[in-house]
Amino acid sequence: MRFAALVAGVCLGFGWPGQSRAESPLEHLLASVRVAGGTPYVYHLRASLSEIEDGIPRQHVLELEGTRRFLQHCEGLACHGLFTDGQRSFETDSNGTAVPGGGSLSLFDTSLQGVLLEEFADPGFRTQGGSIALLEPVESNGTTYPRMRVSVRLGSPVDVTIDPHTYLVTSVEDPRHRVTFVYPSERGALPALPSQIVWAGRNAWTQHFSEWAIVDGPLALPPGLVPVFAGPDTIAKMLPTGRGPVMPVVECTIGGHTVTALLDTGDSNIAMSLELAEELGVEPSGGALAIHGIGQYATGLASGPGFAIGAVAFPAAKFALLHDIHRYGYDLVLGADVFAHVRVTLDYAKQEVRFSPASDVVAPKDALQIHFENFIPVAQAWLGATPAALALDTGDEASVNLAGDFYARNPSLFAPTASLLVSGVGGNSTQLIGTIPSVTLARFEVRRQKIGATKGLNATADGHLGSGFLAHFITTFDYAHARVELVPRGGDTAVSSVPSSSQ
Repeated sequence: MRFAALVAGVCLGFGWPGQSRAESPLEHLLASVRVAGGTPYVYHLRASLSEIEDGIPRQHVLELEGTRRFLQHCEGLACHGLFTDGQRSFETDSNGTAVPGGGSLSLFDTSLQGVLLEEFADPGFRTQGGSIALLEPVESNGTTYPRMRVSVRLGSPVDVTIDPHTYLVTSVEDPRHRVTFVYPSERGALPALPSQIVWAGRNAWTQHFSEWAIVDGPLALPPGLVPVFAGPDTIAKMLPTGRGPVMPVVECTIGGHTVTALLDTGDSNIAMSLELAEELGVEPSGGALAIHGIGQYATGLASGPGFAIGAVAFPAAKFALLHDIHRYGYDLVLGADVFAHVRVTLDYAKQEVRFSPASDVVAPKDALQIHFENFIPVAQAWLGATPAALALDTGDEASVNLAGDFYARNPSLFAPTASLLVSGVGGNSTQLIGTIPSVTLARFEVRRQKIGATKGLNATADGHLGSGFLAHFITTFDYAHARVELVPRGGDTAVSSVPSSSQ
């Protein structure tokens, strides 16, 4: 067989054209790839990426360096991104704020990135955890294509085919995937990088790359709104809003104005009222942001000045503009963009908020681990014997506020005793209210809590645990370490500890 004869020729040392006698076929092939490709694995690279998502053309900016990857989509000032270092992933927002989560690259995608950057050709590839082996070549239209099996660090094995004329990668495949690289007809001074990656299979699609560039400096997680502390920490008093229970509303200075601000873990970024925006002369600048609450509406983002709470100051930022918050007694809503870089402790009994740097601190062994959904902290809780993933939402006055569809699936959770008309960001709705015998969060059971189920609530997860519930504790939010620390208020007879095995 011709194919077997070719393999035998390689084994006998005939090898590839130009190969020295002292050089193995694999080493000669890798050296040729390095020369042809221009060692893209040593650079921090950026490109524009166009693709079709759910039938809609989308334009992204893609940055790659080693196992790190940052994919960001922007419409005007509104941006959303996903950063991964190969092991951990972070979602990023318009202010560059990052929280853990957002999904991670598949093993194949990790390997594909490594092949795109030609990591396998790096002389140190195998000493850094990769492996590579020469496979039998394949013949197509009279041309013999060398192949190798490549396992990049943190990825899965893939078969890589090399064009024998250009020594560039032509295809990457494993048992479930096959992609083809297409290169521009004219090469510039940059490393050789594809202009298209074509995915084969039932859902065939193409990714288009343009404007590849080398970026100075390493690819790093965006810093977000890094605060400056004038001292080790700062304490702000909770201000009365003239309605409902005590809420974490504090005094804030911005653009020479002193205003009230709600510290809202249920907000995925930061926002200001239209009334304040007019006072500051802030105008929306392109793009649209969807606001979800009881209802929903689209609004714009605007670049606003820096702001400070006591001795902690934050830089200039992008704010969502909300037309329906001034009536609630505050003009700023400070969400994930603020919580991401500070430890925020809410002491409802003292009506105080403490801000501390998000430095490495030793958390209690029973600190509650959280995950993030759209930048909002979510924890596993138990409503009686029913498990529920609930957002910890300091901007919700309620104790327990369930999404209407979750309650419809679990109607035995509580018996409604009344129906109320409620209002919130985005509109009005009807809420069924009652009492639930117990709610368990972390190692604490809180008895006889008011509970509601709001029709049409655009809830994160299955619903919210609001300030009415969190007021039973001194609560510290530590977004940087994806945890919440709970200390029961002294003398609160509604709270008791439960053994973890009982949950």
